[in-house]
Amino acid sequence: ENSARFGDRKQGSAGSKHPQKDTAEAIMDTHVIFADKPPTDLLDHSGRVVLHPYRTTCSCEYLISKEDSEILDCPKCRKHTEIIYDRSSHQRVKSLKVHCKCGSWTGNLGDLNNHLKKDCSRAFTDCPNSCGQKVQKGKLEIHKASDCSKRSHHCPYCGVTSTYEDITKDHLPQCGEKIVPCPNKCGNEAIQHKQLKEHIDQCPHAILQCEYSLVGCEHSCEQQLMDKHMKSEKAQHQEMALQFIGDKKIKFQNLTDSNRKFKKNYFTDFQSYTIPEFTTTNI
Repeated sequence: ENSARFGDRKQGSAGSKHPQKDTAEAIMDTHVIFADKPPTDLLDHSGRVVLHPYRTTCSCEYLISKEDSEILDCPKCRKHTEIIYDRSSHQRVKSLKVHCKCGSWTGNLGDLNNHLKKDCSRAFTDCPNSCGQKVQKGKLEIHKASDCSKRSHHCPYCGVTSTYEDITKDHLPQCGEKIVPCPNKCGNEAIQHKQLKEHIDQCPHAILQCEYSLVGCEHSCEQQLMDKHMKSEKAQHQEMALQFIGDKKIKFQNLTDSNRKFKKNYFTDFQSYTIPEFTTTNI
C-alpha cells in the first residue's frame, strides 16, 4: 500500500500519502546553513539533502525525492521499480541541526517553518499597508518609511495628508499652492499654481494674436510688442475691417434675396393648390 510507481501521482491509500511539503523546502537554499555535514545516506546523487525522501523497492533502495517521481527506472540499476515513503529518513532529515542565515536562530530543520513565520528577519511578509509588496521582515520598517506607495505623506506646499501614491500622482499636479515657473520664461520662477492663469494673462512674454485676426490679420507676437504692431498696422487693419464688412453686406443681401424669392414661390404654390373633393370613393 505504501508503494507507488514512478510517475504515478495518484495515492492508493492513507498510508501511501507523503507529508505535505514544508515551507522550508522551497527556501532552504537561501535561508539555511547546516550545523554539521549531513549524512551521505540522506543525500541524493547531486549531494543535496532529500527533504521528502522515498526509496526504490529494488535491491538498490535508492533514495529519491518525490519531485523526481516522473522517472520510470531506478537511477542506479535502471530497473523498472516502485517507490515507498521512507518515514525513518524523513524524521532524520527533520532532526538535522541548521543555522538560519538571519543569525538569530539555530534549531532542527523541521522547526524552521515556525521560525520563518514568527521572527526571522529574512522571511518575507506582506506589507501591512496593503501596497501589494512582499518585504523581508528585517527591512519592513524601512519599506514602510520610505518605499511603500501607501505610506502616509503630506503635500510640501499645502500640507494636506494622504498616501504617498495619492499625493504624488493625483494631488500634486493640481495643488493650488504648488510653486511653478512661468511657462513663457519671463523670469518669474515662483508663481503659485492657482495664480498661473492670471499671470499668463498679464505676462509680457505671453504670445497673443492680433485683435484684428477675425478680419484677416495673421500676426502674433509677445504681449509687450503688440502695441507697436497695432500702431504700425493701423491703416492696414482699417482696410481689412472695411473689406470684411463689405463682404458681409454682400452675403447678407444675397441671403435676403434668396429668402424673398423662396417666400414668393411658396405662397404662389400654396394659392394654386386645390383641395380634392371628399367622396365615398376616397375611402
